[in-house]
Amino acid sequence: MKNYFYILAVFVCFSCIREKKCNIVPISLEEMDTKKIKGDFIFKSKNGNIDTLSLIDNYDVLTNKEIKSPTNYVRCNHSIGFDYLSKNKNGIIKISLKKNEDKEYTFSVVGFCVDEDFKMNQTEVIKDSLFIIKVDSCENSKFKELAFRKFKLEYFITQNGDIWKPIKFIPKDLKK
Repeated sequence: MKNYFYILAVFVCFSCIREKKCNIVPISLEEMDTKKIKGDFIFKSKNGNIDTLSLIDNYDVLTNKEIKSPTNYVRCNHSIGFDYLSKNKNGIIKISLKKNEDKEYTFSVVGFCVDEDFKMNQTEVIKDSLFIIKVDSCENSKFKELAFRKFKLEYFITQNGDIWKPIKFIPKDLKK
C-alpha cells in the first residue's frame, strides 16, 4: 500500500510539470543599445570631483521555454542587465530591461536604498524619455537622485547636493 502511495505521489508531481516553447522576440538594439551602456562611465561633479561607475557584471539571458510545476514557474523572457560600482563609494547601481512574450517591458533600477520598476510598452522603450529616481536618505547610499535616458545614466545627484554628469564612456567587455 505504501509503494502504491509513493508511485501515485510521484506520478501526480510529474504530471503537473508543464513545459512549452515560446516565440519570444529578443530585445533589439533599437530598444536597448547595449554598446552605449556596456562599459565604464567617468563622471565629473560641478565641484570638479571625478568618479567612475565601473561595470562589474552584465548578463543577457533569453529564456524561450515556459516551465510550470508545483514548486516552480519560469516565464518566457529576455533580460539584459548591467551592474556598476562607484569608485568613490557612492554606491552600486544595477539596471536591467526585461521583455516577456506579451511584449511587456520592465526597466529596473536596484541599488542601496533604490528598488524601482518601470512597466513599459515597446513605444515607451524606444522613446527618448528621462526617468528620474529619487533616493530616500539612507546611510548605505550617497545617491540622492538618479536620471536615466535610453537606459544610460544621464546624471546623478549625491546626498550633499553635488550634480554629476558623464564626461567619458569606456567600452568594456567582461569575459565570463
